[in-house]
Amino acid sequence: MAWTSYPVAGSKARASEIQSLISEVRPNAARKTANETVNGSNTPQNDDDLFALVAASTFYDFRGRLVFTSGTTPDFRYTLSVPSGATWSLNAMVFARSLAAPSVMVDTRTATSGNLGADGLGTTLSSQGQIIELFGWVQTSVTAGTVQLQWSQNTSNASDTILYSPGSFIRLDRLTAS
Repeated sequence: MAWTSYPVAGSKARASEIQSLISEVRPNAARKTANETVNGSNTPQNDDDLFALVAASTFYDFRGRLVFTSGTTPDFRYTLSVPSGATWSLNAMVFARSLAAPSVMVDTRTATSGNLGADGLGTTLSSQGQIIELFGWVQTSVTAGTVQLQWSQNTSNASDTILYSPGSFIRLDRLTAS
Protein backbone atom coordinates (compact mmCIF):
# COMPACT_ATOMS: atom_id res chain seq x y z
CA MET A 1 0.00 0.00 0.00
CA ALA A 2 1.61 3.24 -1.10
CA TRP A 3 1.57 6.37 1.00
CA THR A 4 -1.07 8.92 0.04
CA SER A 5 0.39 11.75 -2.03
CA TYR A 6 -0.11 15.31 -0.87
CA PRO A 7 -2.34 17.54 -2.99
CA VAL A 8 -0.57 19.88 -5.41
CA ALA A 9 0.15 23.32 -3.93
CA GLY A 10 -2.80 25.63 -4.47
CA SER A 11 -5.32 22.84 -5.08
CA LYS A 12 -8.05 21.80 -2.68
CA ALA A 13 -7.56 18.70 -0.61
CA ARG A 14 -10.35 16.14 -0.87
CA ALA A 15 -11.87 14.73 2.30
CA SER A 16 -10.79 11.22 1.24
CA GLU A 17 -7.16 12.40 0.89
CA ILE A 18 -7.23 14.02 4.32
CA GLN A 19 -8.74 10.87 5.86
CA SER A 20 -6.08 8.70 4.20
CA LEU A 21 -3.28 10.95 5.47
CA ILE A 22 -4.68 10.85 9.02
CA SER A 23 -5.08 7.06 8.89
CA GLU A 24 -1.47 6.62 7.80
CA VAL A 25 -0.01 8.46 10.78
CA ARG A 26 -2.51 7.36 13.44
CA PRO A 27 -1.23 4.35 15.39
CA ASN A 28 -3.19 1.12 15.37
CA ALA A 29 -3.82 0.60 19.06
CA ALA A 30 -5.95 -1.61 21.25
CA ARG A 31 -6.35 -1.68 25.00
CA LYS A 32 -7.74 -4.33 27.30
CA THR A 33 -11.33 -3.41 28.19
CA ALA A 34 -12.03 -6.24 30.64
CA ASN A 35 -9.98 -8.69 32.70
CA GLU A 36 -9.55 -12.05 30.98
CA THR A 37 -8.86 -15.34 32.78
CA VAL A 38 -7.35 -18.59 31.51
CA ASN A 39 -6.99 -21.74 33.59
CA GLY A 40 -6.32 -25.34 32.70
CA SER A 41 -4.82 -24.50 29.29
CA ASN A 42 -1.31 -24.09 27.92
CA THR A 43 -2.48 -23.51 24.33
CA PRO A 44 -2.12 -19.82 23.41
CA GLN A 45 -5.55 -18.34 22.61
CA ASN A 46 -6.45 -15.06 20.90
CA ASP A 47 -6.85 -12.22 23.36
CA ASP A 48 -10.37 -10.78 23.32
CA ASP A 49 -9.16 -7.17 22.93
CA LEU A 50 -5.50 -6.94 21.94
CA PHE A 51 -5.38 -7.00 18.14
CA ALA A 52 -4.86 -4.46 15.33
CA LEU A 53 -5.35 -4.43 11.56
CA VAL A 54 -2.23 -4.01 9.42
CA ALA A 55 -1.71 -3.20 5.73
CA ALA A 56 0.20 -5.35 3.24
CA SER A 57 3.89 -4.67 2.53
CA THR A 58 4.29 -2.36 5.51
CA PHE A 59 6.75 -2.06 8.41
CA TYR A 60 5.38 -1.33 11.90
CA ASP A 61 6.99 -0.39 15.19
CA PHE A 62 5.36 -2.51 17.93
CA ARG A 63 4.83 -1.48 21.57
CA GLY A 64 2.73 -2.97 24.32
CA ARG A 65 2.19 -3.62 28.01
CA LEU A 66 0.74 -6.71 29.64
CA VAL A 67 -0.39 -6.59 33.27
CA PHE A 68 -0.95 -10.11 34.59
CA THR A 69 -0.96 -12.42 37.58
CA SER A 70 -0.28 -16.14 37.57
CA GLY A 71 0.70 -18.83 40.03
CA THR A 72 4.24 -20.19 40.27
CA THR A 73 3.22 -23.44 38.54
CA PRO A 74 1.28 -22.20 35.49
CA ASP A 75 3.40 -19.11 34.73
CA PHE A 76 2.51 -17.01 31.65
CA ARG A 77 3.05 -17.67 27.92
CA TYR A 78 2.45 -15.21 25.05
CA THR A 79 3.16 -14.76 21.35
CA LEU A 80 1.93 -12.86 18.30
CA SER A 81 -0.25 -14.12 15.48
CA VAL A 82 0.52 -12.21 12.26
CA PRO A 83 -0.73 -12.28 8.64
CA SER A 84 0.66 -14.94 6.30
CA GLY A 85 4.22 -14.13 5.21
CA ALA A 86 4.79 -11.48 7.89
CA THR A 87 7.93 -11.48 10.03
CA TRP A 88 8.36 -10.01 13.48
CA SER A 89 10.74 -9.55 16.37
CA LEU A 90 9.60 -8.95 19.91
CA ASN A 91 11.57 -8.05 23.03
CA ALA A 92 10.14 -8.08 26.53
CA MET A 93 11.14 -6.64 29.88
CA VAL A 94 9.37 -8.30 32.80
CA PHE A 95 8.85 -6.29 35.98
CA ALA A 96 7.58 -8.32 38.94
CA ARG A 97 6.18 -7.21 42.29
CA SER A 98 5.07 -9.42 45.14
CA LEU A 99 3.56 -8.66 48.54
CA ALA A 100 6.66 -10.02 50.27
CA ALA A 101 9.22 -8.24 48.10
CA PRO A 102 8.05 -5.21 46.10
CA SER A 103 11.37 -5.06 44.26
CA VAL A 104 11.68 -5.06 40.48
CA MET A 105 13.17 -7.90 38.44
CA VAL A 106 14.01 -7.30 34.80
CA ASP A 107 14.29 -9.96 32.11
CA THR A 108 14.82 -9.35 28.41
CA ARG A 109 13.77 -11.94 25.83
CA THR A 110 13.54 -11.99 22.04
CA ALA A 111 11.50 -14.11 19.62
CA THR A 112 10.73 -14.07 15.93
CA SER A 113 8.29 -16.96 16.19
CA GLY A 114 7.08 -19.25 18.92
CA ASN A 115 6.32 -18.24 22.47
CA LEU A 116 7.76 -15.91 25.06
CA GLY A 117 7.11 -16.42 28.75
CA ALA A 118 7.24 -14.96 32.21
CA ASP A 119 7.29 -16.58 35.63
CA GLY A 120 4.23 -16.35 37.82
CA LEU A 121 4.79 -15.16 41.38
CA GLY A 122 1.73 -16.70 43.03
CA THR A 123 0.71 -14.05 45.57
CA THR A 124 0.64 -10.63 43.92
CA LEU A 125 -0.90 -7.20 44.30
CA SER A 126 -4.14 -8.00 42.44
CA SER A 127 -4.32 -6.09 39.15
CA GLN A 128 -0.94 -4.52 39.87
CA GLY A 129 0.91 -7.83 39.64
CA GLN A 130 3.54 -8.33 37.01
CA ILE A 131 4.13 -6.00 34.09
CA ILE A 132 5.64 -6.97 30.76
CA GLU A 133 6.79 -4.10 28.54
CA LEU A 134 6.88 -5.19 24.89
CA PHE A 135 8.80 -3.58 22.05
CA GLY A 136 9.74 -4.77 18.59
CA TRP A 137 8.56 -4.68 14.97
CA VAL A 138 6.25 -6.36 12.47
CA GLN A 139 6.94 -6.46 8.70
CA THR A 140 3.99 -7.59 6.60
CA SER A 141 4.37 -9.23 3.21
CA VAL A 142 1.81 -9.03 0.40
CA THR A 143 -1.01 -10.04 2.76
CA ALA A 144 -2.84 -7.53 4.96
CA GLY A 145 -4.50 -8.82 8.10
CA THR A 146 -4.44 -8.77 11.87
CA VAL A 147 -1.66 -8.71 14.44
CA GLN A 148 -3.11 -10.46 17.48
CA LEU A 149 -1.71 -11.12 20.94
CA GLN A 150 -2.13 -14.75 21.98
CA TRP A 151 -1.54 -15.98 25.51
CA SER A 152 -2.09 -18.85 27.95
CA GLN A 153 -0.57 -20.58 30.91
CA ASN A 154 2.88 -22.01 30.24
CA THR A 155 1.96 -25.16 32.20
CA SER A 156 -1.70 -26.15 32.30
CA ASN A 157 -2.97 -25.66 35.86
CA ALA A 158 -6.34 -25.24 37.60
CA SER A 159 -5.31 -21.89 39.12
CA ASP A 160 -6.18 -18.65 37.33
CA THR A 161 -3.84 -16.72 35.05
CA ILE A 162 -5.33 -13.26 34.51
CA LEU A 163 -4.53 -10.52 31.98
CA TYR A 164 -5.80 -7.23 33.39
CA SER A 165 -7.61 -4.12 32.27
CA PRO A 166 -6.74 -1.32 32.56
CA GLY A 167 -3.08 -1.20 31.74
CA SER A 168 -2.71 -3.88 29.07
CA PHE A 169 -2.44 -2.59 25.50
CA ILE A 170 -0.71 -3.00 22.13
CA ARG A 171 0.22 -0.28 19.63
CA LEU A 172 1.56 -0.50 16.09
CA ASP A 173 2.99 2.62 14.43
CA ARG A 174 3.25 2.47 10.63
CA LEU A 175 6.75 3.46 9.53
CA THR A 176 7.00 2.49 5.87
CA ALA A 177 4.94 1.19 3.00
CA SER A 178 6.07 -0.10 -0.35
